[in-house]
Amino acid sequence: MPKNIIEYESPEEVLKDLNARSHGKYYLCTCPSCQQAEAFMYKSNPTVIYCNRQNKCGETTRIHYTNQEQSAVFQEQSQQKKRTKRWLSSAEREELKVLTANMRYFTDQLGSFDHEKGREYRGLHRGTYQSHVIITPDDKFGTRLLQAFPGLMRRYGRTEQSQKRFENRDVVIPFYDEQGKVDRLLLRSTSPDVVYNKEYPKELHCVVQYQKEQTKNFQHTITSTEKSPILLTESVLNALSVKEVDPDVEFIAATGVNHTRQMKEYVEQQPAPFQERGVILAFDPDQAGQKEQEKWKTFFRTQQIPYKEFPYPDQKRDLNDLLQDHPEPFQKTWQQVTKQFQNRLQLRQGKEA
Repeated sequence: MPKNIIEYESPEEVLKDLNARSHGKYYLCTCPSCQQAEAFMYKSNPTVIYCNRQNKCGETTRIHYTNQEQSAVFQEQSQQKKRTKRWLSSAEREELKVLTANMRYFTDQLGSFDHEKGREYRGLHRGTYQSHVIITPDDKFGTRLLQAFPGLMRRYGRTEQSQKRFENRDVVIPFYDEQGKVDRLLLRSTSPDVVYNKEYPKELHCVVQYQKEQTKNFQHTITSTEKSPILLTESVLNALSVKEVDPDVEFIAATGVNHTRQMKEYVEQQPAPFQERGVILAFDPDQAGQKEQEKWKTFFRTQQIPYKEFPYPDQKRDLNDLLQDHPEPFQKTWQQVTKQFQNRLQLRQGKEA
């Protein structure tokens, strides 16, 4: 049997053997390759396991089932559950209304909170991040979230260990659906004393509208008036880092290198601005980021979207690191990249005219 193909009798045996647990449309489980509990597989396709440790493992493992009949029954049951419509209760709908109103007020009207801690965050000044990120005055936001919205948050905080994951969370990045309602919250911490590990991740994803098959996991600021190249990157903080040195830049950014499918679907459905203005690709320079960037380069070629890769000085620092370490050289590099790319596009358009 090849290295990345393993054999099981049935999906039930896989779930038991790999300590899988249900998480929305996925099963979270142990990676068969590195034996770390940081892998997942889609419920709709329990034949492939993906390791989330992109820079340390990142293996894709395929499963061959010896009992095809049991496998077919399991997948049919999964599809039946998927087809079952789920609804928010009236109490949860009211919670969603209140939560959305609060998030919108903080970002759209208040412009985040006016306090010393919020004047600057990871090299980003309040005027740059205020429409996308909320820095709360204290570190109790995560805990209050569990208490104030028990219906929407009922999947979280069920145990003492899971409640601790919400402690010291004072940074909020909201993602809204097409109706303007909160779909997802990404929580972080400004505390220098926090130790990040598997039990306490740097970023905590909170799916608010859990009844949906998928929730929003990207943001964009693309308009029909701007003509400069569009920045495409794997996180909102990276995109805002460029906005700090170029206030006019427009971007599209995901919630992580493993969450780019929706973003790609958006580009595929709305190709015109990307084809006309071009894209500056700036996934992180690490192994996982560059692996994903290669996929996007292939995708852009098929979509006839011109692109240019951001030239990182090393493989360790992302856009936000560059902003914090050396803002002036970072700004100069960005200006050079955009100018060169725009000149190339204008030359191409002139030849086509």
